Amino acid sequence: MKISNRAFALAGILALSCCDDADWLWKDGNYRVYTRPNSQEIILGYHFGDGGVLGLSEATVTAAGADVRYVVFQVNHSSNYYILKEADGEGSTQGPFDEKQFETIRRQLSLPLFEWHLRR
Repeated sequence: MKISNRAFALAGILALSCCDDADWLWKDGNYRVYTRPNSQEIILGYHFGDGGVLGLSEATVTAAGADVRYVVFQVNHSSNYYILKEADGEGSTQGPFDEKQFETIRRQLSLPLFEWHLRR
C-alpha cells in the first residue's frame, strides 16, 4: 500500500511566492495544508522554504494532524494516510486506508489525532 510521494505531486513543485503564513489552512513544520491558487483544490504539501511546495496528496484534504514522528491526513472524509517524517525531506506517504484499517494502524504506531478539520 505504499504510495510514492512523487505519485501525488501531480503538478510537481508549485511556486507559491504570493503566499504568506496566513494562506496556510494548517501547518506543522514544513508540512502544510493549503489551497492551490488556480484550482482552489485543498491539498497537503511539503514546503521547501523558498516558495516551492511539493504536493503530497490528492484533493480534497479534509483533516490533518501531526506529532514529532508522523503527519496524518484524510482525503474526502474517507481515505486516510500517514507520513513518517524524515529529517532531510518530505518523508514517505502510506495509504490510503479506510477508517477501520487506519484506526488499527493508529493504535499500533501511536499516530497522532487529526487536529485540523475542513469545515463542511
